Amino acid sequence: MKKLNSLFNKTISYKTIWILLVCILALLLFPMLYISKFNIPSADDYSYGLLAHNIVENGGTIADVFKTMIDQFRYFYENWQGTFSCVFLALLQPAAFGEQYYIIVPYMILLSLIPGIFFLVITFFSYFSDKKIITAIIACTISIICTQFLPTPVEGFYWFDGAVSYTLFFGLSLILISFFFRYLFNKEHHRSFFEQLLVIILCIIIAFSNLITAFITLLILVSFFLLSVVQKEHNWKLFLLPVVFYGISFYINVSSPGFSIRQDIFTTRPGVIKSIWLSLQYAINQLYQWNPVPVLALYIFLIPGLWKIASESTFSFKLPWLVSLYSFGLLAAMNCPTYYAYWDPGPGRVENIRFYTMVILIVFNLFYWEGWFSKRIMLLSPESVNGLKLSFLLGVLLLFSGGLVLSNNNKPMTSVSAVLSYRNGEAGLYKHVYKQRLEILKDPEIKDALLRDFPKKPYVLFFSDITYDPTDWQNVALSDYYHKNSVRLMTHEEFEESLEKAAGGE
Repeated sequence: MKKLNSLFNKTISYKTIWILLVCILALLLFPMLYISKFNIPSADDYSYGLLAHNIVENGGTIADVFKTMIDQFRYFYENWQGTFSCVFLALLQPAAFGEQYYIIVPYMILLSLIPGIFFLVITFFSYFSDKKIITAIIACTISIICTQFLPTPVEGFYWFDGAVSYTLFFGLSLILISFFFRYLFNKEHHRSFFEQLLVIILCIIIAFSNLITAFITLLILVSFFLLSVVQKEHNWKLFLLPVVFYGISFYINVSSPGFSIRQDIFTTRPGVIKSIWLSLQYAINQLYQWNPVPVLALYIFLIPGLWKIASESTFSFKLPWLVSLYSFGLLAAMNCPTYYAYWDPGPGRVENIRFYTMVILIVFNLFYWEGWFSKRIMLLSPESVNGLKLSFLLGVLLLFSGGLVLSNNNKPMTSVSAVLSYRNGEAGLYKHVYKQRLEILKDPEIKDALLRDFPKKPYVLFFSDITYDPTDWQNVALSDYYHKNSVRLMTHEEFEESLEKAAGGE
């Protein structure tokens, strides 16, 4: 028994924990990236990618695509939306340059989200502590939560138009917010010309991205600017140019004629006051729905490290309730645009960036409250421990695994779902049917294409599909893309007939 107690009381260093976390994150990312070989375009990928596809099909290059983009920008601005940044990337849909290139989609998205998380976390916590290992552990844990437990993985990482328009720009916004933190915290900070130019470019890019990301980033930028002014800090001037460029760009975005046209589609809207009330209600629901037991276990895992940083910091951690109220307000504010536009929380790609924001805000608030307690409760003074007890880590692991097994949540972890889809063959069958479709779609002799339905639709890969109605917008987009008169799904009877013909031909 003594040996067992001695083992459980053994301390594992933060460096060892960091190495283990890096390995775990790498292992989790591997199936997410590997299954991308079975990923295929769908829905808006075809309508946005039509321009590039036609140019490449006629022997043009990516340079020719860029040359013709200006007219497309004007069209979208006047008829659909002012999100130039999103439109720019959407028009460069990878499969337009060859279906084989669609594999790069999750690589692009993860190379924005994960570095964005690390950059923000390291920048934020560097003000309170020089313990880089603990900071890296925090960033790694947040990355695990955001990649594994997001509401809709396919719209977060695999469906190009949704992922690139939301998750990718959210990752870039985290980098921009990191610069805001540097200006706010570092009293002696002086920007180089390159840094100033980079911040302004990021401001313009984010201000012209999706309205949720653009709106919440604007609120944070203005909040930091006002806070620096109220505190009478001389570095408030660092925010001036970013505020000006961001404000002008954001105004051009939201005042686009296309935005008004889209608004007119929805005849019943709740109005400003009702939208705010619905957004607050939904923010509370999000806190309940998006924090299952495994996620709570990972928050608990971070508590000792957060406590060590907070308790050793000289920061006073005043008014924690105000910080939490502001954080909740930010989360609720992210709900307002969609409720105001069409009385609905919005699609999965919007929910994903709200989820990322919630996770980051919860960790930051947990840290701030621990800092407040550490400065006021002397009994909880920090120990000079550079690691975590094995018993604590085992408890967290038990809670995490138990939550996964016993939870009623029908949404599996992203990597677990990817592994299962590969092992049971549904990912391979999904791509196989897509290749069969391509043979028909690329056959110039076939003008009215009948396509087989997907018998299996992998959770992390499948977003949407054409229907039996050739006039459905997705069918029309696909038929335009491959120059068909019409495209639709086969009925069950038509599919059976095609199998009989194929067997007879053999």
